[in-house]
Amino acid sequence: MENLFRSFLLGGFECSTHRRRDGRRLDLIRASRHDEFAREDYERLRARGICAARDGIRWHRIETRPSYYDRTSALPMLRAARNAGVQVIWDLCHYGWPDDLDLFSPAFVDRFAAFARAFARILEALRLPVHRQPGAFRRWPPGNRADPERLDEFDPRPWAVENCGRPAC
Repeated sequence: MENLFRSFLLGGFECSTHRRRDGRRLDLIRASRHDEFAREDYERLRARGICAARDGIRWHRIETRPSYYDRTSALPMLRAARNAGVQVIWDLCHYGWPDDLDLFSPAFVDRFAAFARAFARILEALRLPVHRQPGAFRRWPPGNRADPERLDEFDPRPWAVENCGRPAC
């Protein structure tokens, strides 16, 4: 049986980007300077035999207005992971979304689905395989206005990069 991840241990980088009650947005990728030191961070994992990690991209920084995707904040991290040979499970929405979007509106589903598709296209452009996990939203919270059947059509959940172009550890 093939292992799901390249190493038993996984590294991880905090990627929350939510707004606090006082309106201030947190950006823990920026606060930890992982956006500046992604290459070094991934190389440190590899040096310790950790060949897989969870990391995130910042939706609010990429979709700065509806349906416009500025990938400049994500590309250095994607390339750094690929070049270091670290398999990454990408978190696309870790408690943060664009300011103009209401989490509880039906529009959230459509925007997130479009964002997930755009991210998949970025991965494919960098020749990073995209892995989809069918049925990921069958456990949608009861009472939500979103339609879980529709979510399954789009499959909008974090995508895993299965192979970063380097041999496994």
